[in-house]
Amino acid sequence: MTTTDISTSVPFREVTDRNGRVYRLGETDRDIMRRPRWTMVLFPWLGMM
Repeated sequence: MTTTDISTSVPFREVTDRNGRVYRLGETDRDIMRRPRWTMVLFPWLGMM
């Protein structure tokens, strides 16, 4: 695995595995979606009702 050095201050780090897939480490659910993770369980469940 290799890591990408990013010169700006960002809250995550990108890691690439040997197959070329890129993973972002260090982010929380609130950083990505601006809401808690449980809401992504609740919203589809309400839609199925």
